[in-house]
Amino acid sequence: MRTTKFWGINSTIRRSTRTSKFIFLLIPLFGFLSLTLGVVSFYGQNTGDYSVRIDDFSGHSIRISETEDFKDTRTVLRYPGTAFVNQASYSGIMAFHYQEALNTNGYYLKNVLDKDREVVAFTFYVKNMNQTATINRINYKIVFEELNNHIEEHLRIMVVVDDVRDVYEFQPFRIDDVSSLRFRSNSVAVDSNIFELKAGDVSKVTVFIWIDGYLEEYLTSKIGKYTEEELLGGSLKLNMILSVTGE
Repeated sequence: MRTTKFWGINSTIRRSTRTSKFIFLLIPLFGFLSLTLGVVSFYGQNTGDYSVRIDDFSGHSIRISETEDFKDTRTVLRYPGTAFVNQASYSGIMAFHYQEALNTNGYYLKNVLDKDREVVAFTFYVKNMNQTATINRINYKIVFEELNNHIEEHLRIMVVVDDVRDVYEFQPFRIDDVSSLRFRSNSVAVDSNIFELKAGDVSKVTVFIWIDGYLEEYLTSKIGKYTEEELLGGSLKLNMILSVTGE
């Protein structure tokens, strides 16, 4: 098995107003990749699919699926890599993508060209496969495998579990009117739980990931710690894992 590249900020394209920036992103998101899968090349970099997976010790108790009926149960869900994503904002995500993504099973906007994409999102379901036992806690983590050039400072992750949403970022409260949560540590972006999932019950999970338009303010105000040149070429690898931690 191998872990593959996630996002790399390679360059920006300026208009005369300097208000429009594009970030080139080399994505496979959660980079858990089997050597048997095909590898594609974007801008000379080796990238591949990304996945959400159940850890090796929890597969007997929980399964994941892209549909609520669980006709096709999995321990790993894989989605295609993305080569390019525009910057976005929380308000834009909520206005134009939130509800539609929640209503779309699997990969959101799968037919949208990379050059038109501004958010990566997907919906899946988690089921307690036990006949009688309640699972007290299912932990899910989104882990940083690699960070370069401070890209994490502009990364936003929103996880929605059964219609309850949490927004995670490097430094909380930078989004107006949103009580965001700080990334858990330098190595873990998201560390949270699904509680008291009864036998046979299902939880719905939707994940949104974007690079926030806060980057423009960051670069043009005095709050920025880094120059644009220091941010270019940034990349990261992420891995999402679900595990049963209490039954």
